[in-house]
Amino acid sequence: MAEIVRRAAQQTALNAILAAGIKGGADLESLLNVAIDHTLKALGLEIGAIWIAPTGGRAHSFVMRGLPVEILATTGLLSGTGQVPALESTISEDFWSSRSVFADSMRGSGINAALTTPLLFNGKVIGGVRVASPTPRAWNSDEVALVEAVGSQLGIVIERARLYEETRQRMDELEAVSRVSGALREAGSLQQIL
Repeated sequence: MAEIVRRAAQQTALNAILAAGIKGGADLESLLNVAIDHTLKALGLEIGAIWIAPTGGRAHSFVMRGLPVEILATTGLLSGTGQVPALESTISEDFWSSRSVFADSMRGSGINAALTTPLLFNGKVIGGVRVASPTPRAWNSDEVALVEAVGSQLGIVIERARLYEETRQRMDELEAVSRVSGALREAGSLQQIL
């Protein structure tokens, strides 16, 4: 019975991410909040983060639960120059026995185990998902598969949200140009325009 409940929670997490992405107009922060909350709930955890690397003049986006902002800065995630995941997941089961360059920072933040996976869109890393535990944890294959599925689905949803936002901004700009153009056509002279 516990297995059924766990799998149902995992499916609920994925469904919530997809549903949030399907709703046109959902802002990026809302999408990230839905994703981290449902992912952590499905895993029975309280510590995690999702971040999106800065691109094309866009600022770095991230949401966190149970982590100090300093952990993102010390691992380089806020600057976009640090530990952005590779094309595959990174699993740390016990930072007390780890030689990772980030082990001290993680332990200092109360994290003893972490699972990090990339946010992917068209095979390109656009950010990452990290879930963590305050105690050593052997991540099982279902947990890894869930976080990887979240990273994969969320990457697609994020890019769709970005495209929607860009389209909406272009529409607003075109509407403003149209209003100005209409006012110019209606005005008979420069004096009337001013």
